[in-house]
Amino acid sequence: MAYSRQTYSFYDINVILLEGIFLLKQQFQHLYDLSIWIDCTFKTALEPALKRGQEGLPPDEVTHAYETIYFPAQVIHFAMDHPRQAASIVFRNDPRIVEGGMTWPFESQAARNA
Repeated sequence: MAYSRQTYSFYDINVILLEGIFLLKQQFQHLYDLSIWIDCTFKTALEPALKRGQEGLPPDEVTHAYETIYFPAQVIHFAMDHPRQAASIVFRNDPRIVEGGMTWPFESQAARNA
């Protein structure tokens, strides 16, 4: 499926809820009255993709795609856009994240293999 730009117009609407990755890029941050960041490790982000058979791929291909495309892109996004810090609200949605210990989103190799 090719990318195509979409334009939407809303009238008499009080709330629009957007969900997705890269929505807190710096170029978009000024557009939101309220933003929420769901904090989780890469390992936790991968688990639902494996359960739902992301893109109809076998688990090893899903893992490879996440580790070679999605996660590296996220690391760049974190460094350039600071989405967690830009969010109005941060929900820690991952027991693997330890305050003052291993920091989000990076994990040691031992933690990734756990």
